[in-house]
Amino acid sequence: MGRRIVIGLTVVLIAGAFAFPHATLAAARAVGYSVCHQWPEHSCAVDGTPFPLCARCTGTYFGALAVLAFAWATGRAKAGAWPPRSVALLLAAGLALMALDGGNSFADALTGGQVHLYAPSNALRYATGVFSGMAMVGFGYPLLNAVLWRDWADATILRRPREVIGLTLAVWAMLPVVSGVAWLLPLFALVSLAGIALMFTGVNAALWLVLARREERALTLRDALPALAAGFVMASGEILLIRVARMALERAVGR
Repeated sequence: MGRRIVIGLTVVLIAGAFAFPHATLAAARAVGYSVCHQWPEHSCAVDGTPFPLCARCTGTYFGALAVLAFAWATGRAKAGAWPPRSVALLLAAGLALMALDGGNSFADALTGGQVHLYAPSNALRYATGVFSGMAMVGFGYPLLNAVLWRDWADATILRRPREVIGLTLAVWAMLPVVSGVAWLLPLFALVSLAGIALMFTGVNAALWLVLARREERALTLRDALPALAAGFVMASGEILLIRVARMALERAVGR
């Protein structure tokens, strides 16, 4: 039942994205404003239209959703064990590469292109962002499962390095496809929007379960809905507060 609900909701959201492309893009940009600087020069574009998130954030949420989709497709949706050492080291290396590229890009932007280890590019921002998103879910999703489900599985989402490498290559390959097909932009704006919502909701749902002392009680998706709803409400409030704070700060500095 839970799988059918997820599939049905996904189909409805995709249909809605194509039926209302401008509203989907506007929603993604509005929510993305709270989590991303959205600099046009650091963002991929389709026919001159920038993505709602910068290249690194786009990669982050694409990578995160790729791992979540993989978990559901392979029957590992309730996996609650830590990744094996080989996978954990690979994910950690990916995070280190993202930190290195982020620092290099920041130094380049801060000095007007005068200081950098290598020339930054949106392709590198996207690629290292994918690593960070996969690592966040690879390390964080099992923790959510362990506090949410009574019957969480003593298994890992990503079991072998080749699964990490395969998913990474698949998400990397999406960038030239997205950048070259304008009519797909609403779909990938929806992916960014869903990635933000799911990651914020997951973190807050786990926090709510611990604070409310309701760990390991859910057996079905219906049982999990109160925690997920609480996480979504908390996430919505956080995103709104960040948006208001950023707007106030930009007004204060005269932007």
